[in-house]
Amino acid sequence: TVKMDYIRECIDIKYGGSIVEICLDDGNINGKIPISEIELELIAGSEKDLIGLGKILKEKYDLVPENRSKLARGLEG
Repeated sequence: TVKMDYIRECIDIKYGGSIVEICLDDGNINGKIPISEIELELIAGSEKDLIGLGKILKEKYDLVPENRSKLARGLEG
């Protein structure tokens, strides 16, 4: 089994002509794999705005994309 213990905080922001939900996850998987993630979701508007905001955040905060889900990481670890 996989146990996830994290706190998620979300906020909707207006960027360009779009509304984007930004969620921050902080915690761990199975008590040993750290979670420190930011997730962007387009609520309304343009995918171009979503990608643009993602690029700005990536550059400003030196973010690294993670393509594996939390569940996949827990099953691997």
